[in-house]
Amino acid sequence: MISSYESGTELIDAIIRQGNKFISEFRDIPNQYWDTLQPDVDDHTPRQLPAYQLGWMGLLLEWEHTEEQRRVAAMSAERYAWN
Repeated sequence: MISSYESGTELIDAIIRQGNKFISEFRDIPNQYWDTLQPDVDDHTPRQLPAYQLGWMGLLLEWEHTEEQRRVAAMSAERYAWN
């Protein structure tokens, strides 16, 4: 689902809300589980997940910047592989 926002302020508020929700999911993780994969939950440990998400965010921003320059964005990207 793609959302649209009435203003930049509304978008920023949504980013803050979702960011806080994401951060809150990490608050109660005991220290011994930060580097443990949980079966049937994710392919990343809690410590790896923020880096993974930030990597994707950077890639999306790169695609957006490329398209703003009226160029064709490489999918996934020249230095990435889908696997």
